This record gives sequence, C-alpha cells and structure tokens, in this order.
Amino acid sequence: MSINKKIQNYQYFFSDQVREAEMEQKSIIKAPMNQLFRKEEIIIGYVDHVNDKLGHVIIKFPKDKAPRLKVQKSIMVIKKDAKAELGTNVTSWACSFLDFCKNTQYHSNTSDLLPLYYTKKGDLQYDYVGCTGLSTTLYDLFKKSTEAGKSLSVIVFSPFPPVDYFNNLVNFLDVYHYLPEQMIEPKINYEDWHPEELEYNPENEAAIPERILQTLEEENCCILQGPPGTGKSYTIPVGGINLS
Repeated sequence: MSINKKIQNYQYFFSDQVREAEMEQKSIIKAPMNQLFRKEEIIIGYVDHVNDKLGHVIIKFPKDKAPRLKVQKSIMVIKKDAKAELGTNVTSWACSFLDFCKNTQYHSNTSDLLPLYYTKKGDLQYDYVGCTGLSTTLYDLFKKSTEAGKSLSVIVFSPFPPVDYFNNLVNFLDVYHYLPEQMIEPKINYEDWHPEELEYNPENEAAIPERILQTLEEENCCILQGPPGTGKSYTIPVGGINLS
C-alpha cells in the first residue's frame, strides 16, 4: 500500500471517530435530564468538605451512585436560579441537558474532576469520594462554602468527546505525512490473531505478569487489552516490566 493511501486511511479512521463521538454525545446532551439521571449518564452530588492538606474535595453521592474511581469526569455547580426555575428536586428536571448547559444562570463553569478514593462518613445513605483535578476557581469556591457551613449541589458527567484531538491528528497527517512511523505494517493478519485470555490465579499471583514477560521475550511486543477496572495499569509494575 502506498504511503498516500495509508495516510488517507488513517484520516478516514480519525474522521469516523469524530462522527461517532459527536453522534453519541448528541444523543446524551439532547436527552431530558431526568432520563440521564436514571441512566446515570449524569450524577447529582453534594460537596461535603475540603481536605486542604491534600488539596482534595470530598463529594458525597447517593448510595451506589458514585462515579467510577480514577476515570476523568467533568463537574459543574448548580446555581440557585436553576432550582428556583426548574424545581428543588434536581433529578426530576425535564429540560434537556443541552438547554441546561446553555443557560449560564443555571450553573458554574465546568471543571475537570478525578475521583480518587472512597472515604468513610457517618451517613450510610451516601458514598463519600475524595476528588482532585478541580480548577482553582471551583476549589476555592468549595473551600469557602464548606467553611461557611454550606453544601453546594453539583452535577458530575463524562467529559465531552475529544473531537479536537482527532481533528488535530487529521491535520497532523497532512503536514507530516512522510514520518517513517506511519509506514509500520502489522506483523500478522487479523484472521491469524488469536489472543490468549488471561485469568487471575490466586495460587500464583504473578502468573499474568509472567505470561506478558514471556510474550515480550518471544515476540518483542505484547498487547494487553481489557475493560476498565481489570487491573491493566497495575499489572506491569507487579511484573517488574520495564517499557522504557
């Protein structure tokens, strides 16, 4: 395959990713908020306190509704105007998430949020999660509010898709289309690829890292695939694998 055709295929792929991400996001952002709350596409939370020593904010969520740990999220504060116009029961709001986001009288600016750990508190109706990654503006707001005895209501949701990233990749390939890395060919055909399913063995906790090491020694590369929360990030250090 010529390099121009290969670059074109890459660009088609990245453009398809943009279209798929935009279609998925449109189906979410145009949906009624009460429906998104039921599906847990968006989550209501309440700022409990700020751990100024660690720079963390503790947010409480209704029991079993907390976001997944160590997965990047976005957060915004619900303003009084939103509750005054839409009602005090946030999870019953019927307006679309898009209309809510468009009205800056309803919410604060959006910030990144990274849920890190659960922490214990007295109220068993809630899960308490230590979070970081907030903007300075929201962190200061949370600190001042909790010190004044106020608990702010927040909405936590998945970040909007990185369409700019994919578009930048398309543009990058236009400018740097002769980089040798873009001529890399697969070692095998897809039909000949038979991945091995790895299963945790409590009698040999190093079995998975050992299998990865063996594959690296034999093949000089190893693809580790699995859904979120299956321990991929921790497997390499356990096995002492050095990828540098």
